[in-house]
Amino acid sequence: MAVDAVLQEGEKRVDENTAAQQSIDKIDDARRDVVADYAAAAKVVDGLKVYNALLQKQVDSQASELRTLADSIEKASVIERQIVPLMVRMIDGLEAFIALDAPVLVEERSRRAASLREMMERSDVTAAEKFRRVMEAFPIENEYGRTIEA
Repeated sequence: MAVDAVLQEGEKRVDENTAAQQSIDKIDDARRDVVADYAAAAKVVDGLKVYNALLQKQVDSQASELRTLADSIEKASVIERQIVPLMVRMIDGLEAFIALDAPVLVEERSRRAASLREMMERSDVTAAEKFRRVMEAFPIENEYGRTIEA
């Protein structure tokens, strides 16, 4: 009977060792899963760091552009305040030119200058449109000197 007891004890140890090895295998599999999850999370974190760095550069660029635009807006209002008196002087010069020029279509030319002066007082016309129309009048006046009517 002693041999049977020894064999049973041996089988018991084998079963215990098998159970222990299975437990070790499960723990090792779980460890491998955790390591794989950690590696995947580390890759995501690295990708997010690169992405965040790129976004930060874009935000910095946009902030710089915003400062540039704010400066341009400030300068545009200064330019607009300076361009209006210039346009008034240009209209004065145009009227003086018409008065001193040969009497060719004087009424039409005077109406054009008067309409420019009226337009300068209107608030519904932008400064850019006012400038365009004042500048447009000069080539028209220049053409009167080169036409057959002159």
